[in-house]
Amino acid sequence: MKKSTMAGLSGLGRRLRVGVGLAAALGLVAACGGGSGGEDSIRAVAWATPPVQVQRDVFAPALQPPATASLSLQAPGVDYWIRYSHNARVTSVSHEFRSADDGIDFKVSFLDGPPRAVGSLTDTLSVRICYDEACTREAAGSPYSLPLRLDVGFFAQAEAGVTPLLPRQTSVLNHDVVGAGYSATLDAVVTVSARPMPMLRVHELASGLTRNVALASAPTALSVSADGLQAAVGHDRAVSLVPLQAGALAPVRRIEVPQSVGAVSLTVQRIVAFGSQTFSPSSVHSVDLLTGTVTPVGTSSQTLALAYGVREVVRHPAGDRLYLANVGLSPDDVFRLDLSDTPATDPLTDSPYHGEHRFCGRLAIAPDGQRLYTGCGVLLSTASNPAADLRHAGQLPLSPNDPVINDPY
Repeated sequence: MKKSTMAGLSGLGRRLRVGVGLAAALGLVAACGGGSGGEDSIRAVAWATPPVQVQRDVFAPALQPPATASLSLQAPGVDYWIRYSHNARVTSVSHEFRSADDGIDFKVSFLDGPPRAVGSLTDTLSVRICYDEACTREAAGSPYSLPLRLDVGFFAQAEAGVTPLLPRQTSVLNHDVVGAGYSATLDAVVTVSARPMPMLRVHELASGLTRNVALASAPTALSVSADGLQAAVGHDRAVSLVPLQAGALAPVRRIEVPQSVGAVSLTVQRIVAFGSQTFSPSSVHSVDLLTGTVTPVGTSSQTLALAYGVREVVRHPAGDRLYLANVGLSPDDVFRLDLSDTPATDPLTDSPYHGEHRFCGRLAIAPDGQRLYTGCGVLLSTASNPAADLRHAGQLPLSPNDPVINDPY
């Protein structure tokens, strides 16, 4: 019978089976009560399952059920303790004693953290089986080690009738990505990162080379111009205008604005900067690229009230207006911002839908500018006349909902 000398623990089934977890700096140490016995009394100890190898798709939610690793052994009538260790920064491990036999089931989960790049993480679960609580005498073959591995990649199952898109090029990055865009003129992916240092990067797809442009402070948002030759970067109380061509002579131009910037859009004549407030009114400012003058967009409470929560901005090909989507609010909405030289008092107007359709905070615009595509698959038609703009035009069929957050994939 397995029993513990520690008070307050209860047994289950015919045999008293007890587990106690002790947190340690580099892992988890657990003890199961015991007494003493001959070293040959614990026999046939072996892992009954293969090494744990988990595949996680880069687009899948991080939450997933733990994997089970089973350690089988024979210890009839023997009291014993177990201790196990692993890297607590990579994995989480718990255990249960099986009631049908002397085996132990370990539940292994890889920890959720920052989005992981394509690649692998490894760890080892090491289990010691001992005849005494101090673990001075161990069973033959102890410790028993099991490799643990997480592979991050493109593992999603293809849906019936859908041809999967395969990436032409995959790179493992040594920095975060705050914002990203594409320059068709340069055939380059443009990214901004805050860690390990503020930086704009131009990754040329044809050559595979990356050019780095240092930024004066951490970026919060990015917009690539329609001609693909410049980028606007948002910061805390500033915006930067960055030339993207190789060997560009113009330096990075930084202009102070009276707000922390949550989203930006670079047009021919200006940078439009949106405040970062999500749950309270947020201002919008226009930065004239010729003079550097910063002016507020809109003067009434309507513009301020509609602007908060804006994180997604797309330009209409005509260049006369922007379309915006807010994030983190319910109900979510889509907006239009006119860019005329003599803007109206309230240049920001919202769609006629409030809770009737889910937009999911993401926008893309068709090349001809006649359709807006939203994150939840809702299509909206566009029109130059604000009174006829942002009208429901259909619904795209999407993949089944993400079971964790109940949004379409």
